[in-house]
Amino acid sequence: MLPGNSANLVEETARLTMSLKNMELELEKYKNYISNMNWEKEDSRKKDSNESKRLLMMETSNLGEKNAELNRELVEAKLSVKKLNNELESAQEIVMLNKKDYNKVWDDMMFYKNKVDFPSNNQNLEHHVQTLERQLREEMEAKNALLEENKRLKGVFDPDACMICYVPLPISRLHQALV
Repeated sequence: MLPGNSANLVEETARLTMSLKNMELELEKYKNYISNMNWEKEDSRKKDSNESKRLLMMETSNLGEKNAELNRELVEAKLSVKKLNNELESAQEIVMLNKKDYNKVWDDMMFYKNKVDFPSNNQNLEHHVQTLERQLREEMEAKNALLEENKRLKGVFDPDACMICYVPLPISRLHQALV
């Protein structure tokens, strides 16, 4: 080896050693940079995860409240439907009763129409009406006579209102006052 070359070689070795140390420092710097980036990424991921969990919990709470409100509205709607069904049943019963009453009135009307049965082609309709009026008067007079007889007979059993003897019996009143 040449003596001049050995100085160059030492210089070259020193330069390469220095360059190697610089590269090692640069590598260490990049390792720290990458480690810090990973650390920041992990920290960011944790923050995002925590924020997502918080938002999920809030949304779950909101959905729970909304579900409770919807359940309350459902119960109210069911009660309203039940009330409306009861009102409908009541209205249907009223309609049925009205139909029943209407049918009874119709049947009665048809019965009396057939019972009286005024012939429409009868020329002697006025005579028929007069006969019916006369029968009605006679029946009313008979009814009034029976009512009068009934009143008279009631007086027989009531000594204070006796219509046969026309004399009030004060003893019976005295007896009633004592009893």
